[in-house]
Amino acid sequence: MLYDLLIYPAIGWEMMTIPEEGFISIRFSFLTPEMQHLSKAEQGRAYVMHAEQARELRDALCSAIQRVDDYDAGFIQSLIL
Repeated sequence: MLYDLLIYPAIGWEMMTIPEEGFISIRFSFLTPEMQHLSKAEQGRAYVMHAEQARELRDALCSAIQRVDDYDAGFIQSLIL
């Protein structure tokens, strides 16, 4: 593996809004490294952020997705050449 990270694959998420406070909450469901069954997924803690922080997270996710897409496109192109 490229990095020595302990990986907990996210298999879903739950979002909640608290409009009167301007908060957004997100909680991820994930698998532990022991290859547990999907039905036994762990529920992570709820993370709460202001709407502006959520926008920054959205932008960071979009940027990361673009880097992955660009890498995939370059890799596929290298296979064709």
